[in-house]
Amino acid sequence: MSTTHDLPTSLNALHTLRVLDLSNNQLFGELPHLKNLENLQVLNLENNTFGPHFPSLPTKLVSLVLRNNSFKLSVPFNLSSFYLLQRLDLSLNGFVGPFPPSLLSLPSINYLDISSNKFTNKIHKGACHESGE
Repeated sequence: MSTTHDLPTSLNALHTLRVLDLSNNQLFGELPHLKNLENLQVLNLENNTFGPHFPSLPTKLVSLVLRNNSFKLSVPFNLSSFYLLQRLDLSLNGFVGPFPPSLLSLPSINYLDISSNKFTNKIHKGACHESGE
């Protein structure tokens, strides 16, 4: 009998949850939709084997860490509507396709790591905008 290490869909019922840290486990598979966790501010899934699809997430996240998983498809362009996002770590995955340059203009972003992926476009210095320039 094989053991599964994926997340139950009942996780979506935790409506008051603010921090979900599942880092450094042996969890794998597709993530359940987390969009209904409207109060979730911090999601850390580092060092697991989630994927290949990008998770469905609430838009009020402040920190999103997907580092070192098995995400292999594209980063959704609607991630640029996460206006409170300060920390975004997508490193050490297999993301493909274009990196949404609009993520570089998020008003609160102060940490971004997209290293060790397979993005197809170049990120130009002019795509970054800092106030006061």
